[in-house]
Amino acid sequence: MRNTTYAYAILEDLFPRDELNSALIGTANMLGSAYFENQGGKFTAKVLPNAAQISPAQAFVAADFNADGKTDLLLVGNDYGQQIETGPIDSGNGLLLINAGKGNFSPQAACQTGLWANLDARSAKLLNLKSGIKLLLVGNNNARMQVFEVK
Repeated sequence: MRNTTYAYAILEDLFPRDELNSALIGTANMLGSAYFENQGGKFTAKVLPNAAQISPAQAFVAADFNADGKTDLLLVGNDYGQQIETGPIDSGNGLLLINAGKGNFSPQAACQTGLWANLDARSAKLLNLKSGIKLLLVGNNNARMQVFEVK
């Protein structure tokens, strides 16, 4: 299916009427990547910056990446397992969000961080070696693991 045809298609062009009639209909109240902040026993959803919304965040690491005493977030993701009608969701390259305080995060560009986790990521782990070197391991679906040195 070419993009132009798909762009002007209606739902019935993509799915047979009998499938639509028997489809489960759900409701989503929030689609953005977010975290929940504990405010004295009450959890409040905090949506992450726009840079964190361009692809699914499948895994994250919460750590102090810039040694300022605040917990930062590193996200990895993408999703290659979509149906043919929708194609892969693959615009993510991994994203470091520096904690700016008061529930705000500042996205860091890949050219600043050196992070290029652009595959179908499913896991992320931070390793602290005895030598003092820190490694970020990114596990990818049906692909090799990526290893990044954290400086």
